[in-house]
This record gives sequence, structure tokens and C-alpha cells, in this order.
Amino acid sequence: MRQTAARGENDLDAFGELVQGAGRSRRAIALDRLARLSSPTTGQHPTKLPVAALRTDPDAFSVRGASLADWHLGDLTAALKSVGPGGDLDPILVIPAGRTFVVVDGHYRLEVYRRFGRSDIPVEVFQGTPPQALLEASRRAGKVALVLDNRQRQDLAWDLTRAQQGYSIREVAGASGVSEAQVSNMRAALVALGDEGLEVASWRHAFDLAKGREYSPVDLTEEELEAKARDAARIIRKAIGPRLQASPEFAAYVFRDLMGHRIGDCMSYLDRLGCVPTEDHEEDTGDGGHEF
Repeated sequence: MRQTAARGENDLDAFGELVQGAGRSRRAIALDRLARLSSPTTGQHPTKLPVAALRTDPDAFSVRGASLADWHLGDLTAALKSVGPGGDLDPILVIPAGRTFVVVDGHYRLEVYRRFGRSDIPVEVFQGTPPQALLEASRRAGKVALVLDNRQRQDLAWDLTRAQQGYSIREVAGASGVSEAQVSNMRAALVALGDEGLEVASWRHAFDLAKGREYSPVDLTEEELEAKARDAARIIRKAIGPRLQASPEFAAYVFRDLMGHRIGDCMSYLDRLGCVPTEDHEEDTGDGGHEF
């Protein structure tokens, strides 16, 4: 028991030394930069701001990744239309940074407002430091429609671990949705990898490196993957196969709801498999427009 406790204390000391070390992750550099620009807010805060006064900083506040999912933008666009002219979505969380405000949470809503040509939009000014704002953005990511899957929660916890902002194990676990034991493992891996670990964005990649294994994004061979896919397809075909075949539109909705924000990744794989036609590809449908 004493050996275990001593090892835990040594890991904690080593992690603290790494956090204070010379090497800095991209996230840490971005948060440090914002910390120099921001200052504690007092008094009343604006509830609306001009779109021109807002900017994004993916290196500091990008919990789900820099790219935006078209289907979720479509859902928010429909929601904004439904509230009528002058209606609003939920306020965007922002933090002061000099003469501008940086978006902490609400990147999708901001993009929708921009597409509608809105000049002023509702905001909520975060009262705290940039590191605290990142924790809040991480917490909110798991409470909205565009939730994180298990792999993304692990990557988020790993990202917070290597952000070098002095977060406690409990804070990282609470914000990301992974266990405290998992966060402890991430700290140990970061200590083992040193500055190299600060540049590794994927927890799975970092885990393999810390174990001395060669990283492989997919554990299965292509043949094994195809075999498992065929098994899954048989189950789906038995359940709703005829309906999917009869209505591609219905199939698209099922596919969208099943994959959520990972649908873009699926489209990329379909493209690699040659299943996505090019723009200049046209089906020969005959004079009447019906396939023969």
C-alpha cells in the first residue's frame, strides 16, 4: 500500500513538473494568450453584441473539433426560422479578450446567425478565466443535442490533461464525462511521454505510444472490418431492409440520426470506397427520366 501511495505521489510530482515545464501544448499557448488579453469583468454585462465584435479561437475553445457538421447547422437553421423574424437561439457563451469577445460555446449558433445576416445576437459573458471557460465549454458539450461519443470524451479529457492549466483530476473527469481513474492514467501517460505527449491529439494514440506500441487507428484488418460490417448489415436488413431500399430519403434520415455528428466521417469513407459519385457523373436515365 505504501509503495502504491508513494508511486502516486511521484506521478503527481512529475505531472506538476511537466505542467510547469518549458514545453507548451497548442491549447495551453492559446489560453495563455487569451489570459493576457482578458481581465475580470465587473458590473453589468452585455446581453447582446454585434457579430463583428465576436471572433473564434479554435486552439483555445474547440471541444468538438474545428469543422462544423452540416446536419446540425441545418437543424439550428430550422430552429431559428421557427421562432420568426427577430427571434433568437440560446445565448452564445463568450469571454472578453481586449476589444473583442471570443466564443467559448456556441460556434454553430454563430455560424447560423452569420448565414442569416444578423448584426446583433444574444450572448452570455463568462465571468472567469480562460481555463475556467474551457472547463465550462467542455461541460456544456455533453448536455446538448450534439453530444460527444466515448472516443470524443476520452480525447477531450486527454486534451484538458495536456492543456497545462492546473485542472484537478475531478475537474477533468467532471467536464469530460470519463472516470477519474482514466484521467489518472492520462496523467501518467503524459509524464511518460513528456513534451512529445503535448503534440499528440488522440488519447488512443498517446496510450499506444506510452505503452511502447505502434499506433493503429483501426485494430481490425480490412477483411475483418468488412466481415463485421456484413454481419451488421444482415441485422439491419432483417429489421428494416425493405423500407431502406424502397426510400433512399428515409434511409438518409435514419443514417443521419444514427451517426449524428460523425456522418461527415462516414461520407469520407464512402468516398474512399468509391460510393460517392463525382459532380460530373450523371446517370443515363433515358428520355423519360426513369432508370431502365
